Parts: sequence; C-alpha cells; structure tokens
Amino acid sequence: MTNLLHSKTLIRDIAIGASTALLFSLFLYLEHLGITLKLLNTLTALIALYALLHMPKKAILSAGFFIGLLWFYWIGYSFEYTDAGYITPLITLGFAVIYMLFFGTLALTNEPYLRALILFGLTFFEPMDFNWMQPELLFVESYIGIFKWQFALVLGALALPRYIHNRFKFTPLLLTLFAFNTGYHHPLSPSLKVKLVETHVLQEQKWL
Repeated sequence: MTNLLHSKTLIRDIAIGASTALLFSLFLYLEHLGITLKLLNTLTALIALYALLHMPKKAILSAGFFIGLLWFYWIGYSFEYTDAGYITPLITLGFAVIYMLFFGTLALTNEPYLRALILFGLTFFEPMDFNWMQPELLFVESYIGIFKWQFALVLGALALPRYIHNRFKFTPLLLTLFAFNTGYHHPLSPSLKVKLVETHVLQEQKWL
C-alpha cells in the first residue's frame, strides 16, 4: 500500500512539473509558429510562476527538468555537423539536468516568499557572463513588463496568497496590475538609406 501511494505521488509530481513546464514554455512555441497572443502569454506565465512558488518540492525538480528540455533541446544539434551526432541526446539530457538543479534551488524551502526571493535572485545568475534562462522572458510578448522591479512585484503578488487566510486570500494578485506594461508600443521602422558596397579588393590593389 505504501509503495502504491509513493508511486501515485511520484506520478502526480511528474505530471504537475511537466504541466508547469509546458505553461512556462508555451510562448516560445507559439512565437515559433508565428502566433502572438498576449492575453494567453500573460495568463500562462502567471500560472506557471504561481505553480513554481507553491508546488511540492519534487514537482519542482520535474518542472526544472522539462523546462530545460523544452528550452534547450536544440543546443546539441550542432554536434550533428562535427561527426559527433551520437552525443546530441546526451547534451540535451545534460541541459535538462542542469536546469533541474537550477530550479531545484526553489525546493530548498516550502515557503513561497523564500522561493520568490530565490527565483528573483536567479535572474542575476550569470555563471559565464550570460544566462539563457531569464524567467522574466515569459513576459516579453505579454501585458506585463520585463523589468526587474516588475518581475519582483509579480513574484510578490503570487507568493502572498499563502499567508492570507480569509476571503481576501487572492487580493494580492491585484498587485500585478502595477506591473502591467502600459507604455508598450511597436517601434517605428527607421527611415534608412542603404547602399551596397563592393568589399572584394584584388590582392594587387592591396599591395599598392
């Protein structure tokens, strides 16, 4: 009976993690298909972040694994052109494990406000002067801004409901309204005059 309950819990955690990863990554695949739905992107990003702050610890590991898989599966493809294509699956698996550990830092605590602080701190994590995983990118094509203060406000709004035990439990979510990107507009195409220049110079002319 104990083993059965353990198996059910494991399956549940994997399902929660995989579902969260899909919501976390949906905007990438929609953009790849040429589909921009700001309302959907906003809602899926908020739900995914809320889940990361409140889900069971083991589910976070599952979510991190699948996020790494969905975001960085393509990196190993370059080895297809170096006669080392056989390691492509290993590279893909490696990045999945790396981001399982990356998000796994959230599993160090059950407190949503601490997870929010950790997740915000991870936005500054650049081990090699860059980091492809910037969680605020979820809001690039949404109604919420991508500045650090806006992301911090969103995380705070998503973490606070755990600590309110009355009918106003979800009132903090209204804080996300202050993170809305009200000033967004598409940049105008610049008026440029383009001239093609011949860059091939004969060696004889170079010597001169």
